[in-house]
Amino acid sequence: MADGSAHTAHFDVDATLQELRRYVADNLQLRLGEFSLWTAFPRQELTESESTLRQLRLAPSAALLVLPRRTPTVVASPTTFSTILTFLTQLFTSLILELSQQVYAWLSARLFPGARPAPSSSPSPDASPSPPPAPQQPGLRRRVNIHRLAGDTNSDDENNIRNGNSTQQM
Repeated sequence: MADGSAHTAHFDVDATLQELRRYVADNLQLRLGEFSLWTAFPRQELTESESTLRQLRLAPSAALLVLPRRTPTVVASPTTFSTILTFLTQLFTSLILELSQQVYAWLSARLFPGARPAPSSSPSPDASPSPPPAPQQPGLRRRVNIHRLAGDTNSDDENNIRNGNSTQQM
């Protein structure tokens, strides 16, 4: 069952799938349209109501899953009104709003040329200055985020190349 419980029953090999469905509906308090029967492996829904258990290869024994029936996903088709409304909205947006925004930008650039500062590479006076570089401490050397003391050098170490995994290659 879908809730993890189990139920065992024995049927004749010539019983139909429809009889099995009726048994499940009557004894497990489910309505016929609420559930579907599936094989455990390979997972396959059993839909041939007139087939016998022998024809479905469920004899001499089988484990079936009783799962709630999936409700089909309903995709709403657009109505004529919604299609027209969508078209008018797109038309209004592209012709009226975008065009008026472009005309406004053009007019404001012509009438008030100093209103918008031109982008420049120099920092603006209100921008916060970048922090000065950290002063180098004497005796401390920095190389690729690795800190070493100046007196702790090894000629072999200097020739080694570091890869991204912090292991040395010689």
